Amino acid sequence: MTRWHWWRRRPRAPGVEDDYLDRAALLGELGTLISRMRGQCHRTTLLMTTPIQLRGGYTATDERLGRLPELDDRSRKWPVRSVLDMTRPLRSKTWTLKYRVDQRSTSACTFFSRAMDLAALPVVCARPDGERFDYEYCVAGYKLAQLYDEWEGVDYEGSSALGALKAAQKLGYVGEYRWAFSERDLHLALGYLGPVVLATDWLHSMFRPKPTGLLTVDPQSGFAGGHAYLANAIHVTRTAKRRWLGPDEHIRDEPLLTGPNSWDDAWGKRGYWAMWASDVQLLRKGVRYPGEASVVTKALRRR
Repeated sequence: MTRWHWWRRRPRAPGVEDDYLDRAALLGELGTLISRMRGQCHRTTLLMTTPIQLRGGYTATDERLGRLPELDDRSRKWPVRSVLDMTRPLRSKTWTLKYRVDQRSTSACTFFSRAMDLAALPVVCARPDGERFDYEYCVAGYKLAQLYDEWEGVDYEGSSALGALKAAQKLGYVGEYRWAFSERDLHLALGYLGPVVLATDWLHSMFRPKPTGLLTVDPQSGFAGGHAYLANAIHVTRTAKRRWLGPDEHIRDEPLLTGPNSWDDAWGKRGYWAMWASDVQLLRKGVRYPGEASVVTKALRRR
């Protein structure tokens, strides 16, 4: 099963709310917000300092770590395994990403990671005007995501992965989304459905990846904050792992996950990260807070 392309009727499916807003009005409001952001984003970035206080008492030591944990028990009704053949073998797969988007010094990682998900195969989504998801659009989408978080208002930094999903859904990009609750759910979804947005703790050791993008996930280095980032590839065979890591890195007998971060090209491997499956699983279990893995199973507005 792959992500849907387009549909004519309003869906009533898992992960989809029945009360659709007037999208024309919503897109108009988003356009106004984008105009404001063009004049304000740079100023906001300059004013941000570390450590920062996020909504709900959460904190981060870096302004780019803006993921707020929001664990909704209702999400368990929509597991990605229900649309997967769990008997299939793991396979290496890379879902081509058309472009990356840099969040700069904002705390908008949840919507930037979601925008890159929508800019990747198997379905590349388009804005109504046909343009890319650029910096101003993603910051505006982040402010919209804050409206769908469990916390009131938008006068705070950070947002949840769920809030960003709901914002993308209301804007007409997402028809259905589901959650990977187990390690096998995640690996099969990456291998057969499409990219996965991970929302997990971020540790101090993870700021300093190797030239190959490989992250050191060391809980002893300390909790830095929460981050949302896209995984668009899984490397299962030794050849696939060696192709990414090069000849000098030790190859483990477990899958390697890779994807783009929403930071600049100087970080990682030209802006990309890599993690062994066991390290991803450690982060998903949570050093301080449990992590999430969300998959868009029906995407709209195909380019």
